[in-house]
Amino acid sequence: MQQGNNRKNGFTLIEVMIVVVIVGIIASFAVPSYVRYVRDSKRSEGQVALMSLSTQLERCFTEGFSYVGASCPTASVDSQSGYYSLSISAAATSYTLTAEPNFQDSQCGDLTLTHTGSRGSSAGNACWK
Repeated sequence: MQQGNNRKNGFTLIEVMIVVVIVGIIASFAVPSYVRYVRDSKRSEGQVALMSLSTQLERCFTEGFSYVGASCPTASVDSQSGYYSLSISAAATSYTLTAEPNFQDSQCGDLTLTHTGSRGSSAGNACWK
């Protein structure tokens, strides 16, 4: 028969509260980083979609010496996952492509790409990498 060891196994309230505080501190750093990562990946999709559409227009120009024609894309389309709506403003010798986000992106707003390769955004920040 054992005597003197009446302590029950388990956690005290103080130990549980310390773990909760530590998890809260870690989450306060992890959640904003995750949100930024998701927003940047969505923005990358818009950039890729603009570059792909630009490639199609350049191919059309090499075939017909114009950015407008029967084989040139003219209609607005969505990016692959639908995070951006792409629009085309084309003339015979120039074009401007615009990607409007379908999510909240106050840092960059609309992304643009022109026939000269000039990249921009409606918010004026350096959003292209």
